[in-house]
Amino acid sequence: MKPSFLLPLLTCLLVGVSLPVQADPRLTVRQEGNVIIVAGALEPDVAPAEAWSVLTDYDRFPEFVPGIRLNRVVKDNGSRKLVEQQGELMAGTLKVPYFGTMQIDEKPSKEMRILFLNGLFKDVQGTWQLSGKKPVKLSYEMRMDLMKSPYPPAMAHAIAQQQVNTWVAVFSAEMERRKNRNKP
Repeated sequence: MKPSFLLPLLTCLLVGVSLPVQADPRLTVRQEGNVIIVAGALEPDVAPAEAWSVLTDYDRFPEFVPGIRLNRVVKDNGSRKLVEQQGELMAGTLKVPYFGTMQIDEKPSKEMRILFLNGLFKDVQGTWQLSGKKPVKLSYEMRMDLMKSPYPPAMAHAIAQQQVNTWVAVFSAEMERRKNRNKP
């Protein structure tokens, strides 16, 4: 393990970040200048259309994404959505309330690009991608400028890794859950 990853790992352990047990996403972390890029992937046993229906079921995110209390589309221009989100950034017993708006550009059943317009994650970019048939490869990449984050760089690293890990795991688990619920 590279020394640059020890501090974020220790930070996660010290603040007691809880990671989902449903799945273990493959995470990669790299840094380009001040920007940290964290990517995670899993292969839920669903078709791209099934996966897409979960990714775009914005109003139901609070039912399966830890920390999200409200997620709603406030403007819908077809493939571009404006979504308000509020909840708590959770790291063990530490809970930081947040409210933010994001712009989402959709390419149905393939890709979703997210730009956080305000709030704690202002200017953070995310990209969901679906590839393959069944099982689909579900991947999420988060790009965060460490100099724009309200957190010290080591903590921002840990938060980004925890968020990507959690989001990929819970979305994958929800896809599997819905598939199993819809079986005859």
